[in-house]
Amino acid sequence: MDIILDHVSFKYNNQQEEAVSDVSMIILNGKINGLLGPNGAGKSTLIHIICSLIKPSTGKVYQSINVSEPEDLNKNQIGFVPQQDGLFGDLTLSENLKYYGGLYSLAKNTIKNRIEYYAEYLHLKDHLKKQIKHFSGGMNRRANIIAGLLHDPEFIILDEPTAGVDIQSRALIHEVIKDLQFKGKTLLYTSHLLSEAEELCDNIFIMDHGRMLCNGSPQSLINDTQSSSIEKLFLSLTGSKVRD
Repeated sequence: MDIILDHVSFKYNNQQEEAVSDVSMIILNGKINGLLGPNGAGKSTLIHIICSLIKPSTGKVYQSINVSEPEDLNKNQIGFVPQQDGLFGDLTLSENLKYYGGLYSLAKNTIKNRIEYYAEYLHLKDHLKKQIKHFSGGMNRRANIIAGLLHDPEFIILDEPTAGVDIQSRALIHEVIKDLQFKGKTLLYTSHLLSEAEELCDNIFIMDHGRMLCNGSPQSLINDTQSSSIEKLFLSLTGSKVRD
């Protein structure tokens, strides 16, 4: 099912302007959907709304085969890999994943089998007994991805999954993203690496100052705006001023 945001807005109590302002978008089923924007664009707030971590001030989020058949978004089918580390540093990778598996109410045997599968899948099988605080940046990102996939979600949100990782980990994470799509998963992915997004994504959304500026396939956006790349289009829409 597509995931639909219908005129979604949100404003924090201590801010005058809306962090997300009247955003409508369709996250396409079975596709890699890229959500791009500079710092402060509203991406993280929008992701938290989709995950039901915060409630929109106005508008709604739902899933649907078509717009006339809306259904509430099934939270149990969402996998969220946050930009910040979500694991406990003093626990081993295995201990962390068993804890998260318990939060998902998975059977112990299911947890065991999935830990073994995903640790092999993300090249962390030899590090299951190592404390997270001793992981490298790339290992940490891959470990967080396992935690987000452990309950086998249909809709996966990856917030800057390749930030601060080495080129080998980035290549592996790219393979995982493509493989998840091949298995029929729907992905929403954010990145500041625009060439990466251009290569990976089937559909791209660009937002700034809480508003959605454009969306479409990378090639259609480039063709329609006569830009040479998604990076050039991004700068033309959001400006070249450095953001904090």
